[in-house]
Amino acid sequence: MDKQTSKIKVWDIYIRTFHWLLLICILVSFISFRLDEMDIHFISGHCVLALLIFRVIWGVIGSRTALFHTFIKGPGAVLNYVKNPSSERFKGMIGHSPIAALSVIAMLGIISLQVATGLISDDEILLQGPLAKYVSGEMSYQATTYHGINAKLIVGLIVLHLAAIAFYRFIKKDDIVKPMVTGQKEVAEDYAEKAPSLDEKKPILAAMAILVAVAIAYFVFNA
Repeated sequence: MDKQTSKIKVWDIYIRTFHWLLLICILVSFISFRLDEMDIHFISGHCVLALLIFRVIWGVIGSRTALFHTFIKGPGAVLNYVKNPSSERFKGMIGHSPIAALSVIAMLGIISLQVATGLISDDEILLQGPLAKYVSGEMSYQATTYHGINAKLIVGLIVLHLAAIAFYRFIKKDDIVKPMVTGQKEVAEDYAEKAPSLDEKKPILAAMAILVAVAIAYFVFNA
């Protein structure tokens, strides 16, 4: 007899929009750089910065699954999850698993580093970040070097991310992409009963976070 299932809300519209816009902006950044379309490259970098700032703000004031403190766990929790991911301790958990949380933090960190190095990079030929004039030439040169190296690390993380999606889809029979589109996840009823509500925040709070993120990004790129 098949288990009864129920749908629960996992991701709010703001996190889902952030996820897909970040993906688009990163793709635009890579493609524009390859095509030497640096005006587009800087615009996409501007957008990535605004998205990252929004994610940090939303990680503090957003809905339950967006909050950093709800999914960032210590080494003990991560090890326990690796040893026994189906244990009662993790029943009713929605959002990122302890392992997925590590991936999220790694991705946000490395993309932030990419933006930071881009802001102060200067190859003295074509590329000069908007904040390069505020640092030494040596620092700008090093930032340019790290910007190129870090881009390869981002590609590596994206490949790992895609591999994880494939693992969950074909091995664990768990589609983790669809919930990031619809916001909802189909789970067993007993699991759904234990899952806390998403507690979505009002649009006005998200609008304020967006305005602050855009304003900061605009100021940085026009400093």
